[in-house]
Amino acid sequence: MLKKHLILIVCCCSLIHVKAESLPDALYLSCITRNGHDTDKIKCLDIKSYELSASNPRLGLKLAEIALSMSQKIKWQKGLALANNELAVNYEMLGDLDSAAYHYNMALKNFTEIGNVKAQSGVITNISSVYKSRGNYAGALKMLDGALKIQDKHNMDHEKAITLENIGSVYLELKEFEKARIHYLKARSIYYRLKDNTSMARNLLNMGILFDKSGNYDSAVSNLMSALNINLAIDKLNSIQITYSNLGIVYMHMGDFNKAIHFHNKAIDYSRRINSEYSLATDYGNIGEAYMEKFKLEKITHYLGSAIDYLKKGYFLCQKIGFTPPQVEFGEKLIEALELEGKDYHLAFIVFKQKTHLKDSIYSADNRLKIHRLETENVIAQKENELKVSKLKNILAMEESEKHKQQMTILSLLAVSLGLIIGILYLLYINRNRFFRRTMHEISQFQSHQLRSPVAKIMSIVEALNKSDIDKTESDKLLEMLNDSANELDQRIHEIVDKSNPR
Repeated sequence: MLKKHLILIVCCCSLIHVKAESLPDALYLSCITRNGHDTDKIKCLDIKSYELSASNPRLGLKLAEIALSMSQKIKWQKGLALANNELAVNYEMLGDLDSAAYHYNMALKNFTEIGNVKAQSGVITNISSVYKSRGNYAGALKMLDGALKIQDKHNMDHEKAITLENIGSVYLELKEFEKARIHYLKARSIYYRLKDNTSMARNLLNMGILFDKSGNYDSAVSNLMSALNINLAIDKLNSIQITYSNLGIVYMHMGDFNKAIHFHNKAIDYSRRINSEYSLATDYGNIGEAYMEKFKLEKITHYLGSAIDYLKKGYFLCQKIGFTPPQVEFGEKLIEALELEGKDYHLAFIVFKQKTHLKDSIYSADNRLKIHRLETENVIAQKENELKVSKLKNILAMEESEKHKQQMTILSLLAVSLGLIIGILYLLYINRNRFFRRTMHEISQFQSHQLRSPVAKIMSIVEALNKSDIDKTESDKLLEMLNDSANELDQRIHEIVDKSNPR
């Protein structure tokens, strides 16, 4: 079963629905005859080129080349920008990513020169799809982030929703399903507010693909059916075909081959209506694979015959239009079916040789793409690790800073405490010194007044006792007075001692 789902990426141009013609001359003439001014003719060619990009990109490419040539002749800068953008879209559909990248960058240059910010953001979004196709998911996300910043700054809601969907599609490729779902839902909320049913249908389709890839088949069917109902109501033929095709793929994964065949038949019908050989080739191959799985399950021969018929149609139509990847896959399935039938070994051998040659021719390119994707995943993982290390370093630095602050606070407190202690000791010293000086002064005053009186008395009594002419009665009286003076002197000395001791 062809596992490639079709995810719509919308150009930021407003387009009218035009049915694709079979020849570029007829389309060219329809634009030339219906429009008077050259700029209107160029716009018409660009619109038809974009409409053809999904069904017949080679024809779309031719119309875009005519539009570019006409724009160069009249030196119309906006026309150059539009034509370069449509050339890029068609080259991308053809798988020529180098040419697509070149013309997208030329379109971006043209739009920048004329100052069309809205168109610039749209082209940046388109460039991201080239990065994604090359497996450069980090580059795609960087481009989309740049577009998102422009759209946020200029309040470009619809363009922002488209960018969010494209971010979701990158995460879907990376199998980061939850991130993809979040971005799809953000886009859906904008479409709901803007009442944009066409974009809502595309969003539901992408959500259905997301659920299918993550194995949630019931939710996948529910979202795809909702998308189908909207597309049927607005008669969006391309989107109807894509939705039917994806419903067939989901039912294949569920093992319900009858419903898978039913929806692939519906897709074939719409591929014919929109005249898209690319879609038709894919639908033929898908229904062929569904019939083969049904044969393996039920062993009914005509299912194998149907499988071979459809696989042949898908294989040879891919060969005709140069649609290589599905041609390789359908070739492998066709060989398997022919071997089960056991008849046309010659055809099986031819297909085997062609398939092997094609596979070898794209083998190196596929390997380069896989290697590039692995490198991108490694770059993303490395950046995430660097971010984690950076966050850890910031945390450690903050902790170290906090620890240093705490240490400085403690040191400050210790310094303040030491200063207070020194201040208190100094005050105590000053107070004690003042007390000492005051005490000495008081003792000096006390000595001058209080000690001199008893000392003078004692000296007078001693002088009187030294006289020889005093009698015993007078001598006893003098001795008693001497004892009183001595006691008084002793009391005064005790008072001095008390004054000298601080309390």
